[in-house]
Amino acid sequence: MDFTKYENKLEFPDAKLGPDVYRQKRTECYLEDYRLRDIFKKDALEEVGLTNNPKAAKIFLYAWEQSHSEGGYKGVFNTLQDLAELF
Repeated sequence: MDFTKYENKLEFPDAKLGPDVYRQKRTECYLEDYRLRDIFKKDALEEVGLTNNPKAAKIFLYAWEQSHSEGGYKGVFNTLQDLAELF
């Protein structure tokens, strides 16, 4: 799986832009993060064979909470692979 396609290409804004512009740019950056995470979630669940599992959303959330802060998308994917064997 190519994890680079889930990287946010938007730069996080500098507060020197002024409060209104900063808020708008920050929101755009966060929305892009969420959009990319949703794409990753769909792709990763499909790759490990959990797409049709009724608990797929909970399994993904667990993997995200356990692995994202230290391992990023790759860590989440590895955790999903381990969990897929259980389900």
